[in-house]
Amino acid sequence: MIHDNRLFAFGCSFTRYDTDTYADYIGKNYKEFYNYGNPGSGNAQIATTLSEKILEHDINKNDRVIVQWSSITREDRYVKGSHSPKVCNWWSKGDVFNLNNSDFYTLEWHKDWVSMEHFTKITYAYIHLAYGLLRSKNIPFCMLTMLDILPPVYERERMVDCHPREVIRYSVNYHDILTKIQPSMKKSIFNNKWPNKHGDNGHPTESQHIQYAKEHLSFLLDNTWPL
Repeated sequence: MIHDNRLFAFGCSFTRYDTDTYADYIGKNYKEFYNYGNPGSGNAQIATTLSEKILEHDINKNDRVIVQWSSITREDRYVKGSHSPKVCNWWSKGDVFNLNNSDFYTLEWHKDWVSMEHFTKITYAYIHLAYGLLRSKNIPFCMLTMLDILPPVYERERMVDCHPREVIRYSVNYHDILTKIQPSMKKSIFNNKWPNKHGDNGHPTESQHIQYAKEHLSFLLDNTWPL
């Protein structure tokens, strides 16, 4: 059965990738499907794209929206640069803790510009604002995450110079909204341990995406969305 609604998906490479994702699998059940996932996206880009596309497509209560939040420690910039010298475009080096980015995110840069308090604070605000925007327009929506965003979830090295009490306080402030987010894909698919990056490049397979959708997003397949 094809549901008579438009479906919009937002996220990172766990939402749109070289192979079909959970979103593509669910999207086949809707008359129109728009996948605005972008590999490498951080949550600033995801929240901004959601806001812009609501206006561009006049997304309303007859539509359906999926928002998949990414790692809280990814950096986004809308700038010109070597990747886009003539016009501004989204630029992301990915996770600031990724060793492959250590030539850019140096130890000195980390010392001056990185804190888990910052990443947690702004991510929870993005989620809260997106949640409020969708609710205010009576748009049925669902939120999920690539990996857990509630503490204690960070790898040990990311807790250096972090004040857990402050991070936990942020999570308590936003508790009602954060607990409505579906189980993370890292936890559900990989048991909270990233696979070795080989053929699948650390991403779920198509069959794993389908299994995740069936286990946690069946109401999206059936079009029985909570508001």
